[in-house]
Amino acid sequence: YWKPFFWSESYLVLSTGGATIDIIEQYIENQSTPSE
Repeated sequence: YWKPFFWSESYLVLSTGGATIDIIEQYIENQSTPSE
């Protein structure tokens, strides 16, 4: 369950102003993709 981790990471990145919605979406896509 990665949501709490995701929100923590996104908050840190957004708080530094180093993230855009595109980066967040990419992060979500990466998390949604099963790694084998």
